[in-house]
Amino acid sequence: MERVRCCLAVLLAFLIQRCLLVQVEVLGAIPLLLPSLLCLLGMAQGPDRGAVCGLFGGFLCLLAGCSPWVLALYPLVGGVSGAVFHNSRGFWGKWLRTVPVLAGMEVLLVVDHWMAGNRFAAALAVAWPELLLALACYPLAAVIGKAASLGRTRRV
Repeated sequence: MERVRCCLAVLLAFLIQRCLLVQVEVLGAIPLLLPSLLCLLGMAQGPDRGAVCGLFGGFLCLLAGCSPWVLALYPLVGGVSGAVFHNSRGFWGKWLRTVPVLAGMEVLLVVDHWMAGNRFAAALAVAWPELLLALACYPLAAVIGKAASLGRTRRV
């Protein structure tokens, strides 16, 4: 039952991201809700469930026309959050532990854009607003996680 709730939370976050948040653009970047939720899933449910939900979220994004890169990146975000930061407590403690995971994701995306032939400065110009917007989406991800009862931790 928890697996179904986790997948429903990922589906809800995906729909909010693709239907509502895509309308908001700040400095050329669109807010990403899924990475923040995947960090929460990894912290609350462990690295295995965080990675599986990340794979599900990446597959949904791939079906919506995103880069295949998210199919590898989102499971990494969920798994690393669960493996490294599984003892996080409280809203601000989890938020602070989300920062390095999302920053690492942005670093990998900058390297990906640079290797694809884009200018490094242009990739960095989009990365920092995207990171700030993803961190700003954390409260919404926390509400979705609370609604899906992800506050209960699972033994890892």
